[in-house]
Amino acid sequence: NVVVEMGGIQVGVGTTNIDGEALIKPLNPGRYNVKGTYVGYQSVQIDNVVLTVGKTVHLNLEMTAGQQLQEVEIVEWSKPLIDPDTKSGGTVTAEEYKNMATKNINSVASTTAGVYQQDEGGDLNVRGARSDGTAYYVDGQKVIGSSSVPQSSVDQITTIVGGTPAEYGDATGGIIAITTKGPASKYNGGIEVISSGLGEKDGKSRGLDAFGYNFIGFSVSGPILTKKDSASGIKKSILGFSVSGEAVSEKDPNPSAVGFYQVKKDKLTELENRPLRPSSQSSGYVLNSEYVKAEDLEKIKARNNVGQVALRLNGKVQYQPTANMGITLGGSVDYGKKHDFIYEYALFNPSNNSQTIDNTWRVFAKVTQKFNANTASEEEKSSSVIKNAYFTLQASYAKTTSRTQDDTHKDRAFDYGYIGKFNQTITPTFEPGIRDKYDLNGDGIADTAIGVWLTGFQNESLTFTPSDLNASGAAYTNQFYEYNPNPTSWVDVQQGLGMMNGDRPRNIYSLWYNTGRQYGGYNYSDRSQFRVFANFSADIKKHAIQLGFEYEQRTERAYSMSAIGLWTRMRQLANAHISDLKDDSLYDPIYLGTTNVQGFDLPVYSFDRYNDGSASQFAKSIREALGYDPNGTDWIDIDSYDPSTYNLDMFSAADLLNIGNTASVTTMYGYDHTGKKLTGRASLDDFFTKVDS
Repeated sequence: NVVVEMGGIQVGVGTTNIDGEALIKPLNPGRYNVKGTYVGYQSVQIDNVVLTVGKTVHLNLEMTAGQQLQEVEIVEWSKPLIDPDTKSGGTVTAEEYKNMATKNINSVASTTAGVYQQDEGGDLNVRGARSDGTAYYVDGQKVIGSSSVPQSSVDQITTIVGGTPAEYGDATGGIIAITTKGPASKYNGGIEVISSGLGEKDGKSRGLDAFGYNFIGFSVSGPILTKKDSASGIKKSILGFSVSGEAVSEKDPNPSAVGFYQVKKDKLTELENRPLRPSSQSSGYVLNSEYVKAEDLEKIKARNNVGQVALRLNGKVQYQPTANMGITLGGSVDYGKKHDFIYEYALFNPSNNSQTIDNTWRVFAKVTQKFNANTASEEEKSSSVIKNAYFTLQASYAKTTSRTQDDTHKDRAFDYGYIGKFNQTITPTFEPGIRDKYDLNGDGIADTAIGVWLTGFQNESLTFTPSDLNASGAAYTNQFYEYNPNPTSWVDVQQGLGMMNGDRPRNIYSLWYNTGRQYGGYNYSDRSQFRVFANFSADIKKHAIQLGFEYEQRTERAYSMSAIGLWTRMRQLANAHISDLKDDSLYDPIYLGTTNVQGFDLPVYSFDRYNDGSASQFAKSIREALGYDPNGTDWIDIDSYDPSTYNLDMFSAADLLNIGNTASVTTMYGYDHTGKKLTGRASLDDFFTKVDS
């Protein structure tokens, strides 16, 4: 008789045939103790047998006859030199993983022959396949999002590069299967702390190195409910748990072997406060950053503002009410927050590196029901030709979200690129002349008249009140106004290297982004997956039959906005429909009085602005929000209002998509143009026929 146990829980039993062979299944990947007993022979037990994903382990239990001893000979299992299984790949056990220099799952899997990885922690290419062809599984759950779990929870990492079993479906590359540890028969736990210090500051390392690596992990497992075995009298766990977690903080997670450069702190502060200087060759201005010298730079080991933190938690509960039935519940969470490294920002503008926040969580429930005998003696008496019959049913749900943003403005879209409040003063322009298409005396007939006529409007002055939302960006405009206190329009400001709302400073020799350049995007995605997997297997004499079923439902959404571009788009939309004068019909002129022109008193006529009927949704919404007639012709000075005045609900989809033009402010699927989740089901017909309400 052969008994298989995991953590003190009996999970399988079998009886050898006439050839001394026994096949025991199903068993989850993990670490087992296998014990062989027979009357008149000394019992033998092989401990720590590692069973990997999709593979069969062959054991040889050699028993000595003619002895009646209570002791059991215990032998430690060793990995066979030649694996008879036909699948190609490799398995890294918990002990091997713990002794590796990396804690990254991908880097561990890359040690398998046939797997290529360009750099530590990067994507994997299995036998030349694209990286997105590699499928990941954690405890049988198909992974979306992050596959990372706490190191202390990993029992084994199996990489399959060839001979992929049919149960993995449409995998076109390799399989990375992670198995986490199950409960133990006795309470145990541990804690691990690693630290290299606080990292580099002001050119000095505060600790063992400049990169500030800090790690703390824990694990605890044990029984929740035990039951006394009727045969041996030993209490065995029928309900157990395993929980593990870790937290990681790094100042620079991907340090350079040769270091990097930064502008010295005092010099960078000077550039941020005084970014411009008068040109020595013209009446304009140039960038102070273009005059930085070698002595203004210093070498550093750790890059600036690229730190990251990660929190991971994994838990599992196993219930074995009978020898033939097992229930497993489990789940994991992986949260990460980091500042992204942008090479062009690194020298002058690292403070504006974008922030990315990722969150992945998954839960699953698994039921295994075997139809074997409960004990070895019952199995021995069974005469059924069907052996090792069982079914497995597993349901899982996973969700992963990702968000990339400016860490100051976050989802406040109109704060992006806001420099300050600009008030544009415009004045009407008049010209004397003769016109013959207006009824000026009320008889219904066009008259020929000499007068002074409104011809349009011109910019007279532009005042500026800076905001502290983007102080280093506002410094450009502040300094421009210091040199030129009376500009007439935004054209003057931009030509003088000042910035309007939504602008960015000029690059430095097309090599580096300048101080005050803000990360301008706001992007997020949301993916979820519900999956049900069922498997039935049975042995009929020497034939094995296996049937499977899989149902998978995914929902994927993404929203991307060039938030800094909203200010330019609002200026384009607000007054485009009233750019002309209403001066084409008999009764359009509005008499304002008289004015003296070269000794002659001439009548003065004005005109209303002409609404051509092409007003955008935004043009109507902003007028309504400001208390004007939505269909009126009031001129709106977009830059004179605070960011809190605006919201995305003021726009239509066409306003933001900017269809037919070069730049779209938003792209999305699964969300509407304002970033709200779409509900219901969309059809192909909707794509062609549905319009904004």
